[in-house]
Amino acid sequence: MIYMKTRVSLLLTALLLAACGKNGLSASKAECSSESTQASLQNAIKDSYEKYVKSQDDLDTSKARATFAQIKVNIDNVRTTKEDPNSTKRFCAGTIKLSVPAELLASLENTVETVNKGNFKSIVKPFGLDADANVFSKDIEYSVQPSDDGKNLFTDLDNGKAIVGFLVMLTSIDQMKGKVEAVAAIKPVGSTNAFDAMSSSNSVSSSTQKQDAETSTSTSKRKAFVYAPPSNVRATPDGKLLCTINQPTNINVYDYAASTYDGSREVKWYYTDACGSMGVIAYSQFR
Repeated sequence: MIYMKTRVSLLLTALLLAACGKNGLSASKAECSSESTQASLQNAIKDSYEKYVKSQDDLDTSKARATFAQIKVNIDNVRTTKEDPNSTKRFCAGTIKLSVPAELLASLENTVETVNKGNFKSIVKPFGLDADANVFSKDIEYSVQPSDDGKNLFTDLDNGKAIVGFLVMLTSIDQMKGKVEAVAAIKPVGSTNAFDAMSSSNSVSSSTQKQDAETSTSTSKRKAFVYAPPSNVRATPDGKLLCTINQPTNINVYDYAASTYDGSREVKWYYTDACGSMGVIAYSQFR
């Protein structure tokens, strides 16, 4: 059975991402497409990402920063949607593009395929991003306004939670890679999934059993109780259904996989092998 402390994150409660940059701007330069505005938006995303990562006990903050540093964030197709001649505030729209290095993307795709035999692009869908090779994009709306003294620039980004959630998901998969490789190294003969090693009933040598126990600890394998069935186990968050648990029962649960959003409500997903191969189950379904 798992007991987890409740954690409150600005990401989960805020409807907007906000950032303030001290760029010495004048009101006339507070425009949708200015370099300072773009930098302020990028900083807003980075700050919210880091705040969320720090709130997660199972994510390594330093490794998360290294993953984020590899991803290039750009805002293209910028346009002004509304401006008031009596105000310095501008309302804007554009397309945010997240460019993931080919080597990192290949690693993420391999990890997803190994863990749950899923397609990496299928887990992008819940976040509402379009995928084109190694670039993931989403239309955004934001506003920009300088402070009265023209020294600070304020930007507010709508629908930022999906963007940050996607980046956190990439981080989670990236950090899962080493654990997948550790488990794969002790995979029993005949196993088709790296994580089958954790629940396989195949006989193994005493030395392998010792390795298995150590690896189970490193991947945070633990028992959880499904208390209010029916509960669905899916290949990916909000993805293909693998099986349905129809009776209260104990299952194996591993690390945090990703978060999706039902309106403003965050749904956390955790890895489980309850269906015989690795899938994910929503945290609300077990304790």
